Amino acid sequence: NLPDGVALEVAAAPPEVDASIASACALLVSELVANAARHAFPGGGGGTVRVEGRPEGGGYLLAVADDGVGFTPGVGGAGLGLMIAAALAGQVGGALTHPAVARGSRVELRFSPG
Repeated sequence: NLPDGVALEVAAAPPEVDASIASACALLVSELVANAARHAFPGGGGGTVRVEGRPEGGGYLLAVADDGVGFTPGVGGAGLGLMIAAALAGQVGGALTHPAVARGSRVELRFSPG
């Protein structure tokens, strides 16, 4: 459940993958959306969490982004939720990154669906 005032947008073209990869990706997205809901909008502020998925360069890009407060300085990608997400990314043979964005945070997983 997302807090009041927080919207979820999904724009994804599902890749054709086996059940183990699909399960790991679903758990990863769930963890990242939960992290955004918990940390991106402190004090009850509203905003948007976006889930994106699309083929990219022979692989697949799966991203979760928000327009909240961004990563905590000094912590960055070191929180438990992101460590879980990184472990799930490893299960699909993917690379997890969190590129700098103008506002909020963004976590990307790139992997080969084949």
